Amino acid sequence: MQRNEVLRFIRSNPAAFVATQEGDIPRVRCLMTFRADEEGITFATGTLKDVARQLRANPNVELCYLNREQNFQLRITGRAVELDDLLLKQQVVEKFTLLKPWIEQEGLDALALFRIPSGRATVWSPDNAFDPKESFDF
Repeated sequence: MQRNEVLRFIRSNPAAFVATQEGDIPRVRCLMTFRADEEGITFATGTLKDVARQLRANPNVELCYLNREQNFQLRITGRAVELDDLLLKQQVVEKFTLLKPWIEQEGLDALALFRIPSGRATVWSPDNAFDPKESFDF
């Protein structure tokens, strides 16, 4: 699997289980991916959310994408970089319209953007469940 295939898979399966760490306790939640392109994987959350606070304290993160029909899982491990881009925040709100009332009330500064520009991808399927893991840089 090459970088363009990884990004295509993410665009087709945008829900990601996002794992962060708080102290020595792992934290996982599901977030929607805003964009997966040549710049990396971009997602958003509220600035006051635990996930934003955790990523600021420790930017190491893992995202897990699943396609149940293909019975295929893709994990991305990397370092999240926080972005300060008002235009990109506006695009997030346009794409995820459920955010509009909240942003109208709180303003765009309430939205935190993170990007994983590169990292390590690991694929898994029950077809190869007991084979050595296939990992590669993306």
